[in-house]
Amino acid sequence: MNLLYGLLLLLLLLVAALTVGAVGHGAAHGMLRRNRFAGIRTRRALADDETWKLVYQSAQPWIIASCLAMGLGGMVAFGARDHSVAGTAAVVTVLFSIALIVAGAAVGHQELRRSR
Repeated sequence: MNLLYGLLLLLLLLVAALTVGAVGHGAAHGMLRRNRFAGIRTRRALADDETWKLVYQSAQPWIIASCLAMGLGGMVAFGARDHSVAGTAAVVTVLFSIALIVAGAAVGHQELRRSR
């Protein structure tokens, strides 16, 4: 396999992991304000600043898991000996990471229902 292809997949997944992690951390710690461009953008999460922060604080372990999955998937894609294996690893990683973020959003909304 072309080393450049594996390196490109690794870098893309690492950039995605860092971006997701930065958004999640920033929102959970009050550094990222409610917005309609980045983050968990449900009607309930966008209701007010306190709600936004609570949803993210509850979702944070899932967001961290998503970031770790992207990093691991990037390493698998980089280490793959075949283009199709590397590409499949990257696609599966992205889908799994999205599922983790959705699960985190669900946990955040569940916590929101419990607290109100």
